[in-house]
This record gives sequence, structure tokens and C-alpha cells, in this order.
Amino acid sequence: MTTRKNTSGSPARSWFAGVLLVIASLLLPTAIVGHWATVQINNGNQFVDSLAPLSANPEVQALVVKQLSSAIDKQINIDQTTQNLVDGIGTALRLPEPAKKALDMLSAPISSGVQGLISDTITKIVVSPAFQAAWKDTLTLTHDQLIAVLANKPNTAVQISSDGTLSVSLKPLMAAVKTQLVAAHVPFAAAIPEIDTSITIAKIPELVTARLAYQVGVGIGAWLPWIVAAIFGAAMLIAVRRWRMVMISGIAIFIMTAIVGGGLAAGKVVLSATLNADISQVAGVVYDSVIAYVATVVAGVLVLGVILALAGAIFGLKSTSRLRHWFGRKFAHAQKSMDAFGLKTGKFGKVLWQNRIAVRSIIIAIAVFAVGVSQPMNPTSVSATTLLVAGVLVGIEMLQRPVVARPVTKTTVAKAATATQKPVAKKPAAKKPAATKK
Repeated sequence: MTTRKNTSGSPARSWFAGVLLVIASLLLPTAIVGHWATVQINNGNQFVDSLAPLSANPEVQALVVKQLSSAIDKQINIDQTTQNLVDGIGTALRLPEPAKKALDMLSAPISSGVQGLISDTITKIVVSPAFQAAWKDTLTLTHDQLIAVLANKPNTAVQISSDGTLSVSLKPLMAAVKTQLVAAHVPFAAAIPEIDTSITIAKIPELVTARLAYQVGVGIGAWLPWIVAAIFGAAMLIAVRRWRMVMISGIAIFIMTAIVGGGLAAGKVVLSATLNADISQVAGVVYDSVIAYVATVVAGVLVLGVILALAGAIFGLKSTSRLRHWFGRKFAHAQKSMDAFGLKTGKFGKVLWQNRIAVRSIIIAIAVFAVGVSQPMNPTSVSATTLLVAGVLVGIEMLQRPVVARPVTKTTVAKAATATQKPVAKKPAAKKPAATKK
């Protein structure tokens, strides 16, 4: 005899689970970006470690060489200085006009040679380990200034320009270049003044919006991802059809995370379009380095969404019922084989079966926590953890033993009726009245 499952309250549970799913899905992009702001932008070491390798990038090195050479040329005007030097030599030596004209013809080659010597010296410095150390120090200073600007701290040493352009100062590098040029006896090197030039690495047109996004992101970035994960978990547990909710949650996670990934890709296009052609390519390289952390997280969450959707489809759809029954038969056969070999789990296996939902939930929660604390969350960690969880769940499935109810028969019903039947007290027989003699 089968009993019909009580479905009272199921509509309310389904509605509440759906509301939780919508809330978690809408909060997911904010959780990802907020986590990135906390770990990548607000963490100085992470910021510097992400951009420090750029000092070895040929495109960045070429831009630095070009910027430094151009800054030196603007300050001392090598062409004009060389021409003045040649004219001064001709006048001092009182050369005739034909000789002065012949000497003037050497002005351009001398200027070109000086410029080439300066460029070669700068190139040697830029490709040296000293440049990498100076670049790292410059990034540290730039990060401190960026955080100060985004946090709207007063008395900031360097402000973002009115159009939102963020630059890396090359002043420390220029000082090192001048020292090397003087040591190499490059003409006019001693005349180079103190120069504070820079290269653009980003553009923040809406500074007020950027400040608000930063402050909100840092404020919620530490704990919002865990809250979103908890809301998704609550939706799955509350839902009447849990595995179907797991599938829907996986699809929602994939879609919302893909939107974040699309936004990151669009950001690079917008950045390249708003910058000059000379620096747009380098800015793209810098942008890739800055978003490398969040891009890895996005890829990991996308893989997680696919895994959840597949697991929900396998265990929650009617079309996969044959596959589930096949697995069920295989597990039952394996359990019987274990029992036949004396590997019985006894009461422990029955307790596992009775609490199977709680045990599975705890294992999955531990796995989610392990993936969440790994920084950055990535496809490899998600996939490896999923395989590990699958192995643990299979092991638990092998250990648990279903508690089978005893079949109801006529004999058991009779025994139960006999056991529960109370003895009826016999009433004393009524005495007949004695016959009277007439």
C-alpha cells in the first residue's frame, strides 16, 4: 500500500525559492566585481604584482623609451642645441662662409647621432633589472595615489586629471636615465633638467561614479560573495524539486557571469577607443593585466554554473530517469556484493541513509567554502573539487544502507490486533429469583 505525499505548502516553498534565486542572480555580478575591488584594487601587493611583469613587456618598454626620449628632446631641443653649437664653433674659429656652410651640414648628423645615443642608453636601462625595480616602486606610488583618489581622501599628492586620465609617473626612471647618460658622457646630458613625464595606463571619465563604485565595492566585496552563495544554497534546499532548482541555478549563474565577462571585454574596447593611438595598445596590455584576476574568477564561476546545470539535469529531469535507475541498480548490486563479502555497515549505513540529504548538503557546503577561499577561484580548482566531491558522494552511497519497511501481511495485522486488543472483563451472571412454594 502506498501513501500519497503531502504537498501542502509546496506552492509557498516554490515561490519563496524562486524569489531567493532571483535575488542571488541579481547580486552575483556585484559580488564578483566587489570581490575584485577588494582583492585586486584595494590590495596594494596584488595590484603591484599584477602590473610589475609589464616592465618586461616589449610594447611597454618601447613606449617608455619613446616617452623618455621625447621628454628629453623637448627639454633641451637637441636639434636646436646642436645647431647653436655648430654656429658657435664657426664663429669662434672665424671660419669663412663656405666653411661655415660645410660645418652646418654636420649639424643634422650630429643631432641624429646624439638622439640615437640617448635612445640606445635609455633602451639599455629599460631592459635592465634596475628598470624593473624602479617600475615596481613607481607602481607602488601610483597605487597609493589611485586609492587616495578613489577613496576621496584630502591632500592627495597627485590627482587624476579633469578628463579622468590615470598615468604612471616616470620621474624616478628619468633620474636614473640622466645618471646613466652623464656616466656615458652623452653630450648635453648634464643639461637635462628634472623632468616629470608619465604614461597613461587608464581613463576614468566619470570620477564620481568610479569613487562610488570603489567605495561600495570595497565595502561589500569581502562578504557579499558568501551571502550570494548562501542565498543560492537556501533556494536549492527550500525548493520542492531540489535538483531542478540546482539546474536552474546553474543556468542563472552561467548567464549572469557571462554578462560580467562581456562587460570586461567591452571595457577594453572602450578604453582603446578613448585613448590616443600611441598608447591605446599599451593601455590594452595594462588592462589585461589589471583584469587578469577577475577574468580568472569569471572563468571559474562559469565552469561552476555548467557543472551545477549538468548535475541538476541528470538528477532532476524525467528524461534522465533511465540513467538514474541504471545508477541505482549498479549501486544496489555493489552494496549486495559488499555485504556478501562481509563488508556490512550495519547501523552506521542506516543512519547515513536516513540523513543522506543533510550529509550531502554538508559535503557540498564544505566544497563550496574550499573553492571560495582559494584565490583566485579558477576552472582548475572548481573542476578538481567537483571530482573530489563526486568521489566522496559515491563512497557514501556505497556505505549507506536503505531502511526497508517490513511488508504488511495478514499475519502481522492479526498479531498487531491481538497485541493491541484489551481483554474484556466478564460480567457476573445474574442470579435467577428463587421459586416460591405455593
